[in-house]
Amino acid sequence: MKYFMGIDIGSSMSKGVIINCKGELISKYMVKSGYDFSKAANRIKDSLLESTGIDFSQIEAVVSSGYGRKNVEFADSTKTEILCHAKGAFFFFQDSAKIIDIGGQDNKVIEINKKGNVLNFKMNRKCAAGTGAFIEETAARLDVDINELDNLARNSDKDTPISSFCTVFAQTEIIRLIKEGISLQNLAKGIFLSVSQRIIEMDRFIDNIIITGGVIANFPIIREIITDKTGCKVFIPPNPQYCGAFGAALAAKEL
Repeated sequence: MKYFMGIDIGSSMSKGVIINCKGELISKYMVKSGYDFSKAANRIKDSLLESTGIDFSQIEAVVSSGYGRKNVEFADSTKTEILCHAKGAFFFFQDSAKIIDIGGQDNKVIEINKKGNVLNFKMNRKCAAGTGAFIEETAARLDVDINELDNLARNSDKDTPISSFCTVFAQTEIIRLIKEGISLQNLAKGIFLSVSQRIIEMDRFIDNIIITGGVIANFPIIREIITDKTGCKVFIPPNPQYCGAFGAALAAKEL
């Protein structure tokens, strides 16, 4: 059996997977990227091998992707996160779509055709609003366990959009809403409405949407909001936070 490894070094979290020659997931592992991307990559590699009992000599090829892809010293090749997310998402969907990758520090919209080729992409790096960082900062401001936000939002009885485009101004707006007596449940829903709106404003969505990234893995309510706001079919691949790493492993299989 041949094995392939994909490493995705993100600005916040780093992920890795091992797949076999059929593209089947053998193992996955995630760590915080921290200040040393090389250290994160090596930790992922060691954990993947230890959990499977596979020796590194059995890995046919390694492809690294993401923000810190050039820091993966043991990689045979590097590929952009755009390409790897496209490969990872298309493997499961097999159709044209727009892929929304909601990251810790930025968002991406990647358009693919029916063959999985990248036609176009857009990135939002001007502000953390609409990203995982925005959700984390707002949860901290509300003194709420971030893992409770999705459940809180589902108990909302009124949509309370947070309209500010800037994270700093959004925090000020939230303080005002708290002063006005808006419930915690409605504020939680407002966070996800704001994130979804920032994403929808990035492009025109009229057909299939695939959402990847750790944010959608932890807050599936975003899928429901985007479905409602766009009228599109919204698909979430298995292990959406590992989509880039999985795509990198698929790219390794093609070397």
